[in-house]
Amino acid sequence: MNSFLITFKPDTENPRLGFSLKSVQNLAWKLFRRGHITDPWRFRNRKDVKPGDRVFLLMQGKHGPALIGYGNAGQRNGVHEGRSWRDIDFEQLVDPAVRVLAGEADLRAIRGAAPWLQVRTSGVLLPREVAGKMESLVVTGRIASRGKGVEIAVKGLTDAEEGGLRLREHYTRERNRSLVLRKIEETLEKYGRLECEVCNSDLGSVYGDWGNKAIECHHKIPLASATKARKTFLEDLALICANCHRVLHGGKYDIPSLRAILIQMRRYKR
Repeated sequence: MNSFLITFKPDTENPRLGFSLKSVQNLAWKLFRRGHITDPWRFRNRKDVKPGDRVFLLMQGKHGPALIGYGNAGQRNGVHEGRSWRDIDFEQLVDPAVRVLAGEADLRAIRGAAPWLQVRTSGVLLPREVAGKMESLVVTGRIASRGKGVEIAVKGLTDAEEGGLRLREHYTRERNRSLVLRKIEETLEKYGRLECEVCNSDLGSVYGDWGNKAIECHHKIPLASATKARKTFLEDLALICANCHRVLHGGKYDIPSLRAILIQMRRYKR
């Protein structure tokens, strides 16, 4: 199987030669919602491309080089307005305004990759060694990380015994409840309500007092990173709904990037 590089430079940086950033963002959201998407992409007219060949999408410009997507060459290809194109079956594609799959430092660390990070044409054949490292960086590593912290369901399981008592001993990070209560009090004094600082959900307006009690407090700098006791200030805390809090603790996003994703998703739904 061969591996090819396709390129993307945002039109926000080069209106004449760049590609529509909004189009890429919309594609990323369609993929997020559907789990799979096929899109025609400019691609050199080559005779050595076979359906199923690996394709990596490289972003260039101010925030590149960076990999923002990957997939496989599709069945269809052709020429439109003098440019060759080929269908790409995307497996993963992210909104480049929010995050990337692999940044410049990771890509330049790949031995022999430097010349290929400067190409300006889509449909360039990658050396097998470079392609293999990219595969490990954004594909194999992502698949391997999916199971971290997740127990795999046992096939055929329909019932199990639960409810027994078990003694567990473990260390936990100390949290100051008074500081959390003061954060809630300060927010109510300032805004009159408790909204999730990521998705803006106002649980109190839906569930009443129980909704306000359900709001959770998130440390912007994780306590797990502390090697000893440290001082925490109110501005180090964020009030978050349980859903967003769970996602934040997955380690993939911080508050600004998760908020940006939700904003972009709302725009796409309109």
